[in-house]
Amino acid sequence: MHLLAHNLESFNPAFAACVLQVQLSIGATDYEKRDAALKLLIRPLAGEYGMRSDDVSSARQGPTHRELFQSFYEDLLQEPLGAALAEDASPRASADLLGRMMRDILGEGAERALSAEKAGAEADSVDRAAYALGYNLAIEYLADYEKTWMLDSFRVLDEGLGLGLKQWAFLEVHAEGEAEHAAIGHAATAALVDAPRAFLLRAAMRDHDADFARFYNVLADVLE
Repeated sequence: MHLLAHNLESFNPAFAACVLQVQLSIGATDYEKRDAALKLLIRPLAGEYGMRSDDVSSARQGPTHRELFQSFYEDLLQEPLGAALAEDASPRASADLLGRMMRDILGEGAERALSAEKAGAEADSVDRAAYALGYNLAIEYLADYEKTWMLDSFRVLDEGLGLGLKQWAFLEVHAEGEAEHAAIGHAATAALVDAPRAFLLRAAMRDHDADFARFYNVLADVLE
C-alpha cells in the first residue's frame, strides 16, 4: 500500500509535465487552440490538490488526493502512513515507473516516435506536445476503469471480511471523477493535435502501456 501511495503521487509530476509540454509549444501552435487545451488540462491537475473548477479562493479548497489516500490507508491498516513511507519513501517499482513516465513525456518518447516514422527526424515542440497529450489521454482512460474496479474490489472485501471501513472518500472521488478526466483529456487532445500527428498519439499510448505493464507485473507478483 505504501508503494501505491508513491505511485499515486507520481501522477502529479506526470500531469504537470504534460501541461508544460503543451505550454512550451508557445509560438508554434495556434494561440486559441493551445489555450483551450491548457484550460482543460489544468482541471484534473488542480483536482489532485483539492480544487474544483469553480473554486475562486483557497478557503474553498478541499482535501488533496494525498490527504484522502492517507485517511483511507490509516482506516484500512490502522497504522500511520508516515511510518510506512519512512521505511521506504521511494519504492523501486513505482520510482522506476515515474522515471519512465517523465523521460517519455519530457521528450524521449516523441523522439523515438519520430525516428521510427522517418529516419533522422527530430521532434519539435509541437511533436512533444502531441505526444504528451497522447500519454496523458492513456493515463486518464486507464484510470477510469482502474479506479472503478478498485472501489468495487474494496466494497467486496469490506463486506466479505468485515473490515468496517469508514474512509471511502479517496476511492469514491476517483471512481466518480476519472470518466470526466478521460473526457477532458480527449477534448484537450482534439483541440490541439492535427491528423498528421496522430501517429504520435498512438506511439504515446503504446509507450504508456509498456511502462505500466512493468509496474503492474510487480504488483501482480506481490499479490501472488
